[in-house]
Amino acid sequence: MGPVLTANITVHTIWYGRWQKSQKKIIREFINSISAVDSKRPSVSGWWKTVQLYTDQTGANISRTVRLGEEKNDRFYSHGKKLTRLSIQSVIKSHVTAKSKPLPINPKSGLYLLLTSDDVYVQDFCGQVCGFHYFTFPSIVGYTLPYAWIGNSAKLCPGVCAYPFAVTELYPRTEAVKVT
Repeated sequence: MGPVLTANITVHTIWYGRWQKSQKKIIREFINSISAVDSKRPSVSGWWKTVQLYTDQTGANISRTVRLGEEKNDRFYSHGKKLTRLSIQSVIKSHVTAKSKPLPINPKSGLYLLLTSDDVYVQDFCGQVCGFHYFTFPSIVGYTLPYAWIGNSAKLCPGVCAYPFAVTELYPRTEAVKVT
């Protein structure tokens, strides 16, 4: 029930860990396809048109336009290969306050997307979450910024976070169930 991003959304990407050019290309194309015009169905932009129908408690709708913004690479795992939900905010802080080309700070229309490579473990990854969205705390980052984190499950739990599978939360992580 929090506020939604109603202004044009700019996704600022943080590539945490080692990423191949081909992987980055896929993510960039996905982000760029969200607001694509005249896409063949089914499409990401068609899905986004459905998402735009959601409103917050004021009745405001989600923005129609999503575009790719600035990017930062964190190839050397500046905060290690094991992250907590709070340390994710510290990673974001490092990149919005960087001395060299910091990410722009825009709490109203910026979305900070932290993508962790396949050798990074984040608290509760693969067992309870494959990604999440939240906002940064001013006490940690200095600003309230909307962000999302998505992990790459290729090595840590192959297939668990991939469509169309999801981990059942009622049983140990021994089987994946098909989502229909």
